[in-house]
Amino acid sequence: MNTVIVFTAKDVKKTIEQGGSGNWKLNAERVKKCHYVLLTANSHHRESTHPRSKHGHAFLIGKISVPIPEAYDDLGNKEDNRWIIQFDEYAEIDIPGAWGGYQNPVKYADLSDFSIDTEDLDWKPFPKDQIINRAHLGVRALTIEEAKLGISKKLGVPANCIEITIRA
Repeated sequence: MNTVIVFTAKDVKKTIEQGGSGNWKLNAERVKKCHYVLLTANSHHRESTHPRSKHGHAFLIGKISVPIPEAYDDLGNKEDNRWIIQFDEYAEIDIPGAWGGYQNPVKYADLSDFSIDTEDLDWKPFPKDQIINRAHLGVRALTIEEAKLGISKKLGVPANCIEITIRA
């Protein structure tokens, strides 16, 4: 299985703004083995901007980039077991009936099940400025003294031996 399929209320524009497709509860190790993500439209969701007539249609395919970063809420708090699937390139498509009405909004399949020829698609680079570096999220701001204590503990040296220089 080389494709993860998601059933989402978010359209192409929102997916790009968010930096990928998320916040999904999924098996990250399994997704890391996938090459593609196929987004299908959930037009019935209250926040959906998909036309009602496009419910269940596949509307976007992305080439998954690795690693899959953990998902965070808007305040930078880690959301347990939630992930954003980021991709390097994407193509807009329209495949009716791609979502089979499954209970879980994440499914794994082979791209060949959808008769998609990736060579025929108009691939676009995913805007790199939209991929959010989440490394700093979830880290609280520290005072200089707190930083010294943390470094002291990590290195096993007295805090009064730590000097911090800030250059701006």
